[in-house]
Amino acid sequence: MTTSPSFSSTSGDEPTRPFPSGATYVEALQDTALCFRGTDLAGADVRVDALGRPRAISGNFASVFSVTVADGTRYAIKCFTREAPEQAARYRAVGEHLAALDDDWTVGFDYLAHGILVEGAWFPVLRMEWVEAVNLLRWLDRHVDDSQAVAALADRFAHLVDRLAAAGIGHGDLQHGNLLITDDGSLKLVDYDGVYVPALAGLPAAETGHRNYQSPDRTAADFGPEVDRFSAWVVYLSLVALATDPALWRQLRDEDAEHLLLAESDFADPAGSFRLATLTGHPDARLRRPAERFAEILLHHRAAPPPLEPLGGVELSERVELSGDTASATPGLPSWLAERLEPHLPAPPPLVRFSHRSPALAALTWALVVLLPFACRRRSSWRRRWPSPTWRRCWRGRRSPRRASGANPNVNAPVPRGPSGNGSSTPGWPPTPRPRGSTR
Repeated sequence: MTTSPSFSSTSGDEPTRPFPSGATYVEALQDTALCFRGTDLAGADVRVDALGRPRAISGNFASVFSVTVADGTRYAIKCFTREAPEQAARYRAVGEHLAALDDDWTVGFDYLAHGILVEGAWFPVLRMEWVEAVNLLRWLDRHVDDSQAVAALADRFAHLVDRLAAAGIGHGDLQHGNLLITDDGSLKLVDYDGVYVPALAGLPAAETGHRNYQSPDRTAADFGPEVDRFSAWVVYLSLVALATDPALWRQLRDEDAEHLLLAESDFADPAGSFRLATLTGHPDARLRRPAERFAEILLHHRAAPPPLEPLGGVELSERVELSGDTASATPGLPSWLAERLEPHLPAPPPLVRFSHRSPALAALTWALVVLLPFACRRRSSWRRRWPSPTWRRCWRGRRSPRRASGANPNVNAPVPRGPSGNGSSTPGWPPTPRPRGSTR
């Protein structure tokens, strides 16, 4: 498959009604010989769900299906659920620009203007090369405790951002779902709906990206080669933070959250953000400083952030011991961070001193020190006036008879005996302690 899009001329009328819904596409794809008739996708096998229906991966504006054609080639077919302005022209411009680059982060695609027949009308589809990879969130779920791998990914991501800028490209929606990691660790970018290339200068953005990765100030007018600057900071800071302290992955996000370590609410109110405060107040300065830099961007340059400022290589130094909640699972930091920043050690705990106690507390302390020994002696003297421990065990048995294991509780219950040796209660038994100074 080539990256340059093609525009098929399959017979049929241009769509004059709203685009189908994801559910309608599912119905149509149950007969690929019909819905793809006249194309090389006709008769393709569609991946199905547990109910045997075509399995859709649905987004805001499209549903994606996995299909395999007769020669075994697998494609991702993107079926649009809304019409985008100048969609065909945008994909033509993006495809031509990416084909000239021949870079390894790209994924080949063909834009088919007459791609799928649904309820008697033809609609466009995007046929994309299938990539065996996982998105960034799933990859981090599996590898977040491997600081070497996370640091290496941070470095590769920074290089990817540099290559996009050098080529005059803005992806427009850098986020976890569009960043795929292959088995060999390579990064792939997918979803080219909102991509900017120089041929599209002057047009508004077709979309404004995932809210948990974009500046709250971004609008459709923000469409140019610098459109990825804010989201690049968000992704890169999260990767550097996790390479430093993997425990942050579980501390700063819920299990199914659709963001990395920061989210839309943190961008809108950085001063009140717990997540951002955790990063800027981290005990390791090698994480704290880039976090403080991003906090400065949020406060003063949110509408026009500067380019990403990567920190360098990917090797990790020795494990860094941290204080507080992060000390239990904190691997070392990349050595390329250590080369730029001086080591930071947590301050020793303050010595415990008693020079500032209140007078009342001091008096209470001395009273306890003086009176406690007398109280203990009086209690010991009082216990000596009671009957022996043997009698006390007998008396407890009278109140709550002990029973043999498995015995009938109503039969042969032991009865405490008084001094006379019979089983009856003896007057004056048990004896009461004599008042102090009394005689018999």
